[in-house]
Amino acid sequence: MALTLNETLLAAQSSQSRHPICDLIVRRSVDDLPFPKNPGVIPVSGTQRYPKMLVMPDGRIALIHNVDYNGGNAGIGIAFSDADRTAFGNRVIPALDYTYSSHGLMLDAVVLNASGDIGIVVFNDPNWSKGLYAHVVNSSGVKISSSTIWNTAEAIQCISVVKRADNDFVLVYRRADNSLVMITSTNFTSWSAESAVTVGGLTAGSIIRDVKVTKLTDGSYMMFLSYQAYIDDTGSIYNIYYSTSTDMITWVDVLPLTDTTLKSRDYYFPDVVQKSDGSLFIAMHEYNSYLSMTKDTTGWVVGVASGQTLTVSDQWLDSANGKLYVMSYSGGFKGGAKIDLATWTIDKCYSGLNVPAIPAYFMNGTNIFPGRQHGALGLMPIVKWSGVCLLDFDNDNHRSFFFTDETSGYGAGHEKNVNWTPYTVGGTTVIKGAWVDTVNNRLYVHMPNTYIYHSAYQFGYIDLDQTGPTYDFTTLATVNINHGNDQWATNFRVYPDESMLLIWGASATWGGSLHVIDINNNAIYKSYYKSSFLNFPAGGVMDAHLVGNTIFCTPVGSNSVGETYKYHILEINLVNDNMMYHISPYDLPRENLFGSSSPPGSVPYYGAMRKCEATKEFIIAAYKNPVVFNYENYSWEYVDYNVDGSAPTPVDNNWYVLDYDPVNDVYLGAKGSGILYLLPRSGDATRLKYVTGTKTTDWTFGAPETLVSGYKNVAGRLAVTEDDAVWATWTDNAATAFPVSWGKTGAQLSLQKYLTDETEFEWSLEGAPSSLHFKLSHGHLFDPQNSASILNYYLSKGSSVTAKLGELVGGVEYWANQGVYIIRELALRYQRGEYPVLDVSCEDITCLWEMAQIAATQLTTSYPDDGIKAIVKANTPLTDDDFNLPTFTDRFTFDAMWIDTYLSDIVHDLANRFKYFIIMNMDGKVEARRIDTTKAVSNAYTDKSKLIDFTPNDAFSDLTNRFIVTGQSLDDIEVLYNEERVGTLSGTVGWWGGRKDFVVPYSEDMRKTAKYPRLVIVESVQSMGFALADMTDFLTGFDFTLGNNDMMESITHVDTENKYCTVTIDSPNLTNALVAHVGALVALSLVPDEVLTFGVGATGGITIRYGTLLCTLETMTISAILSAVGNYQLEIWARPIGYVKRDYSATADDTALQQQLGMIIPQKEEGFLCFTPAHCQYVADFERDLAVLQRNRVTAGKIAHLKDEVGDVISVPHPYTDNTIKMLITKLNRKYKPSTLNGGEGYFTDTIDGWVI
Repeated sequence: MALTLNETLLAAQSSQSRHPICDLIVRRSVDDLPFPKNPGVIPVSGTQRYPKMLVMPDGRIALIHNVDYNGGNAGIGIAFSDADRTAFGNRVIPALDYTYSSHGLMLDAVVLNASGDIGIVVFNDPNWSKGLYAHVVNSSGVKISSSTIWNTAEAIQCISVVKRADNDFVLVYRRADNSLVMITSTNFTSWSAESAVTVGGLTAGSIIRDVKVTKLTDGSYMMFLSYQAYIDDTGSIYNIYYSTSTDMITWVDVLPLTDTTLKSRDYYFPDVVQKSDGSLFIAMHEYNSYLSMTKDTTGWVVGVASGQTLTVSDQWLDSANGKLYVMSYSGGFKGGAKIDLATWTIDKCYSGLNVPAIPAYFMNGTNIFPGRQHGALGLMPIVKWSGVCLLDFDNDNHRSFFFTDETSGYGAGHEKNVNWTPYTVGGTTVIKGAWVDTVNNRLYVHMPNTYIYHSAYQFGYIDLDQTGPTYDFTTLATVNINHGNDQWATNFRVYPDESMLLIWGASATWGGSLHVIDINNNAIYKSYYKSSFLNFPAGGVMDAHLVGNTIFCTPVGSNSVGETYKYHILEINLVNDNMMYHISPYDLPRENLFGSSSPPGSVPYYGAMRKCEATKEFIIAAYKNPVVFNYENYSWEYVDYNVDGSAPTPVDNNWYVLDYDPVNDVYLGAKGSGILYLLPRSGDATRLKYVTGTKTTDWTFGAPETLVSGYKNVAGRLAVTEDDAVWATWTDNAATAFPVSWGKTGAQLSLQKYLTDETEFEWSLEGAPSSLHFKLSHGHLFDPQNSASILNYYLSKGSSVTAKLGELVGGVEYWANQGVYIIRELALRYQRGEYPVLDVSCEDITCLWEMAQIAATQLTTSYPDDGIKAIVKANTPLTDDDFNLPTFTDRFTFDAMWIDTYLSDIVHDLANRFKYFIIMNMDGKVEARRIDTTKAVSNAYTDKSKLIDFTPNDAFSDLTNRFIVTGQSLDDIEVLYNEERVGTLSGTVGWWGGRKDFVVPYSEDMRKTAKYPRLVIVESVQSMGFALADMTDFLTGFDFTLGNNDMMESITHVDTENKYCTVTIDSPNLTNALVAHVGALVALSLVPDEVLTFGVGATGGITIRYGTLLCTLETMTISAILSAVGNYQLEIWARPIGYVKRDYSATADDTALQQQLGMIIPQKEEGFLCFTPAHCQYVADFERDLAVLQRNRVTAGKIAHLKDEVGDVISVPHPYTDNTIKMLITKLNRKYKPSTLNGGEGYFTDTIDGWVI
């Protein structure tokens, strides 16, 4: 849309006499606070400490600090900036008359007068030649005078100097007896005697550690002091308190500014400045022997009834991005958190009580132990026996993978959705671990099936590119181990690059093992047991890491013969199986690594170790203090935090899990006590904090917030300039030579006076980020390698640039915004004879979208405009206020998912589908504009006086004249495929007979569906049919003929969901007949045979065997019944059911070009979000229209007009015919170059690419 201009500015665009102006405002792209660790560094050699910054009367900044020079002696160094505050000059070391210690020099300073003389008060090291001195130097750093206030053996702790009025200075300090005193001076050379400073509310005997006194703009005074608020036999607590006074003589009772109750935390070294609105900005040290978090920490989502706790059960460190991810488990999953290490705050937390809602199955009895879950880049796997819930912190969602159905216990949302084949050799396969591999975008799953003397392991992955709702599981390794020591071997670690898998377990009672699995070959590469390798620990190992061809592990030995040397660290060479034990030189109890007779789940912290690749170290969590082993040089480190009472509580608990962050030099972990700790590896964790205060009737102050990122920053001092910017200086104790670091709030800079040569802008509707290119004089002041520079703090790679163009009319500047950009490139060249000019290239923030590859994101029932906003907000820091999106014309709701897609592609695809383009508007907001050739003309150029050139240009077009767009229906339609065999049934039937029903599924997993099943009989049950002889019928009077009606097979039921059918086998039951014939046989056995004799007294005759014959007949019948056994083989054939999308297509023809060419040149493409024929036609018509417009493209140069924007329709006269041409602006290149004093001509032009419509 055309840019709305101020009336005067709009009128100036048509004036014949114009005075264009340009300004670029550069600032940091993120919030001012906290400052990064080293935003700016003062460039001097030698140690520099305890800086003090002053604002000079002429606007310069004076940086006064302790400097170590000349063989270890200390002195005072001063670095001045120029009046424009562009850079610091060389350090000046005034020739003061004293030699100071190089360690504990304390100083304070004040501007004495309008001439810029500086008064400096110095107290020497308490362990050196103690003394309190005052110096005066001029505005160039040259000494004017030096004086000794006193020089005794007494040590003081703090000094503060304040200017009450011209020639009236007060110095407040604390004496060794803990009393506050002050002395005064009119010239900073001669000082009065001490007088007591009485502050109400302080307890006698409590220590005052630091003091700062300042004069407020209303003429009153405030004192801030670090005061020992509490002390007992176990420690003390220092807080910052404040008091007020109207005359510096009477001070009211102190009130607390900080209120810590932790003995592990103290607040020291306050400093304060007052801004023009009267508010206060107070800096201080927050000294911590350690930092901690509990469920009560802000950001942890907790429910009273649910008992959510912060009981860390596993964690992993993303040191590169400064994040720690922790999982809490206590009888179930209780939460997962993403923690920012720089500020020690919780970024995000999911506990099942907030969105996204975690499936109930994972909230009860979840199996979480150290090392069994390995997340990465915001992905956190929650493991339980039947599934894995993968939390996505970056996209605020999760995906659940269920390997078995859990709906019976947990309801909907717990259906089995993983397709897999279990590898089971007795027992039950359960999930015991998951590992996220972001390089290959896989979720590895470890499923052991362990029991005594026989263990099986299944290992594989789910490809996270799969969109669901079902997921295929790919098995990589199946291992079967027949050994008695593997029932506890459930821990694992995978190495995808090496294709190696480590599996191990430990039990001091039952024994343990370690296996190396070759994933590529699905084979055991190495297996280690005590029975096979005498040097291997009988109890196995508690943790293991692969380093090259070596495994380092924590052994579980025993006190039995031959085992007492097997403790601390075991190193195994995989090439030759050599084993070497590394024993710590420290007196560490071996029993911590002996394990237990219980499985590792009961004592999972014993021997758990984490690897720090940056330092080549293992951090072992098995003791009351961290133990570190360097696996390259075999050195050990053990720091006993109990010695000085700074150990995290409970001090008698062993660490459960520990990581080491080399960036911040801190340990991170838990002791299983519901507390997460940050523990400094050396020294303390000192953070610079700040508090803001305002006054109505009384002063009110906020809570301390982080001033500088990191845990080694000290000596924070403040100054405020006339623009209300707060400048802070500090010493970074983690840096080499302790450089003076500094930062500044409200850090923005106008580049107007530095702009030289041409400034060029470019905007386009074709998807490219808008760009800005400019050059700056004084390039050396912006050189990122110039550590003396102040200006490079504002302007650096990634800084934000707000651009404005305007006109100077009647001596008044009128401005129009021209966008917000990010600095992409800086180029500077120093060459003899040439003045250094900085070349700066910028693009708007959508350039970051081109680099932001999103692993997976989806929209559900969303409109396109709402979807664009939702996806951009989820993947960038933008908020609702950063969008200016209209309700899209022709919009409809849809579901969509993107996998491994760049954010820019997602956004532009959604916009282009509905004839819109996305651009960052002139105010830096995300805006969607419709490509509409029917819109009204926004700017009409009525004559050719504004035209510079005019060039028809169809280079972006081709000769395609037919556009075919395909799509698919949103809903599936049912289709039937050709008949196929979907099941088989076979078996045996016999005389025992009867009716039997068999359920025949169409697939093993009951997922396949089919219609119209029919039976194909390969072998029928009728094969058992038999008929006894008619003689049997005659003799017995029974009909035993078994016909087809007596024996049959048939489909008697079809599932309503078409997943199975029921086959019925029918055969007669001859049991009763058998019983009858057996009874008859018994009865007939009593029938005697008859002997027929011929003649009286004959002794022989013919035997007629009536009984035998009848028995024989019954026996034959019984045999026939018992032999009535037959087989059947049946096949079920049916037509499988399929579901397919209905295919659509639409065609749009450029008939004019078709007629001109005499042939059709088609282009076919798959339409995005094309679910109906109308959708396809909509996209095809748009593609055709764009092609026609591209063949009518022109490039026109003209005098710049700030009203014109990309997407506008303007009209210009044709340079030859004067006919009015309307064109839609597709690309706008705007150039500004000011004229120079030496006569160089300037210009202000637009070059427009557009479509003639």
